[in-house]
Amino acid sequence: WDGNQNCWVDWFRFRRNVPLAVPEAAALADAVKAVRDSSKGEYSRKGPGEAAALGRKLLEEGKKPDLEALVRFALFSEARDLGALGGDIGLAMDAVDEMERGWMVNGPALKTAALAATAKAAKTPAVQREVAEAWLKLADDHVAAEDYEAAVAAADKAGTAAKAAHETVLSAQCQAREKELA
Repeated sequence: WDGNQNCWVDWFRFRRNVPLAVPEAAALADAVKAVRDSSKGEYSRKGPGEAAALGRKLLEEGKKPDLEALVRFALFSEARDLGALGGDIGLAMDAVDEMERGWMVNGPALKTAALAATAKAAKTPAVQREVAEAWLKLADDHVAAEDYEAAVAAADKAGTAAKAAHETVLSAQCQAREKELA
C-alpha cells in the first residue's frame, strides 16, 4: 500500500494496482450471460464436482491480464458462485480475493454471502466442517477490521456448521470464540 495515493503495489506481479469501480449491474449481467453462453455445455452438468471444476476453469481464465476488466469481474463472480454451489470453499474465497485485488468491493460481505451459499449447498459433514472453519477464519477477519458484530455472527454460523458436521470439538471451539467476542 502506498500511503500517498489511493492505490497499492501488487508485489507478486510487480505493478501498481488501482482498484476499479464495481461494474454496473446491467453491464455485469450481460457479461455474465456471455460467460455462461461460452461455456453452455459445462453449465448443463449438474454435479457439485462439475460446478467446482468449471469454477476453477473460470477463475484461471479470469486471471489473464489481457481480458477486459468487466469480463474478468464476471468470470470471478461466476467462479465464486460455482465454488459455493460445488462446496469448494477455497475456490469461492480465491475468487473473492481476486475481486478484492482488482475492484473496490466489500470482501468480507462477498465472503459472507459465498459461505452462506456453500453452507446451504453442503451435503456432507466434511464440507460442513470446512464451512465451519471458514466461518471462524472470517470471524477473525472481521475482528481485524474491528467489525465485532459481524465477527459474532460469523462465529455463530461456524457453530451451526460444526453441529451439522457432527464435530463436537469444533462446535465447542466455535461456542468459545462466540462467547469471547460477545
